[in-house]
Amino acid sequence: EEGLMLCSAVALNIGQEFDLFMNDFLKYLNHALGSLNDLSLCVTAVHVTSDLIRGLYNEFDKYVDQLLPPILNILGDPNADKSFKPHCLNVISDYLINCTVSENFKYMEQIMILLGNALEAATIIDLSDVKNY
Repeated sequence: EEGLMLCSAVALNIGQEFDLFMNDFLKYLNHALGSLNDLSLCVTAVHVTSDLIRGLYNEFDKYVDQLLPPILNILGDPNADKSFKPHCLNVISDYLINCTVSENFKYMEQIMILLGNALEAATIIDLSDVKNY
């Protein structure tokens, strides 16, 4: 976890230059993203992925096929910890805000389905929270 957080800090500080290290770093990040049995490690990996999106900006586009599917798998997994899923939604929003998303973006349909499911699963606890909307 500490190694992932260190790389995250470096990526945010040097920005797109972190692309030089991505090929070596990807195997560790992918391993951590797949570690659902170690929630702490997986959460850290998800946060690091968000930081990479912001640090690498459009350079992240070339890694989207390696890093977005594990995030989408977590969101689609009914056994994944529900408190963890909003962090994964954060990654998707960071990507959609910071990177080049063309009309041919192959994950858009899957993302829209997941967002629809998230909206259906949302529970309004206090109606005063949504009065002004």
